[in-house]
Amino acid sequence: MTEIKRFLNATIRTDAYILYRRRYQGSLVILYSRLLLFAALGAFAPVVVAQDCARPDGFTETRNIYVSTSWTGAADTPCALRAELSTGAPTLASGFAANPFAGTVSQVRLRFAVDYSELVINSILKSATIVSIVGSEAPAASSAQLLRLALNGIGGVPNLSLIYPDVAAAPSAPGYTARNVVLNGTGSAQIGIDLQLGSSGYIRYWIDADFDAPPTGRIPTTGYLDFSARGNATGLSMGMFWISQSFRSANASKALVISDIKVDDYLFWSGYE
Repeated sequence: MTEIKRFLNATIRTDAYILYRRRYQGSLVILYSRLLLFAALGAFAPVVVAQDCARPDGFTETRNIYVSTSWTGAADTPCALRAELSTGAPTLASGFAANPFAGTVSQVRLRFAVDYSELVINSILKSATIVSIVGSEAPAASSAQLLRLALNGIGGVPNLSLIYPDVAAAPSAPGYTARNVVLNGTGSAQIGIDLQLGSSGYIRYWIDADFDAPPTGRIPTTGYLDFSARGNATGLSMGMFWISQSFRSANASKALVISDIKVDDYLFWSGYE
């Protein structure tokens, strides 16, 4: 049960990083002093950036600690983000590309493809976050996180968990709850997210579906979520982070690849707005 609670409740360390990046982006000295918290626990090196592929717009900073993260791709093609977990990685292992927004936004639209074919994901205890979207405020005793996407093996098969604030969440998972969506089992998936913030918020998601089709699902199914306590979105991170012990044990030296990354993609223009 400890792993499950940590899976749902833990404050993502990249939340604080993006908040700090937004509030103090004028001072690199102040910004990178924040990273010393991570460096004290291991080598926190910049990513190796492919020189011939094009990184997705907005992804300006990338960091690694016990996860080797790199932008890969051929010349004149969009980069994919490869994250490989090191052998013997500790709890704080993470590798991510950050996209701090130029200003806060009330709606985030994201699409990407994820290839998890190398990974062993066959238990709820095997979980790793691949996306985190954070807000401008962190309520007391909670997180600024607006939405977290994680891979896990609930029911013995790969799932995508959408973890989001919920004032009605049970005391064992204060402030957050999750919807779990079974993936197709082929080792890769196309994922689309439309996150509307504010007091009349919602999350729509597409799994292996075009954006001109109806969403695969909506959270909540009817009605709205109240995101107002966490403000507007300040940025997002993608990669491999908040990794459970069981996931680390099963997936040392294995990688996932995130590709076809688009933020605020025009393909969301559809009759389902």
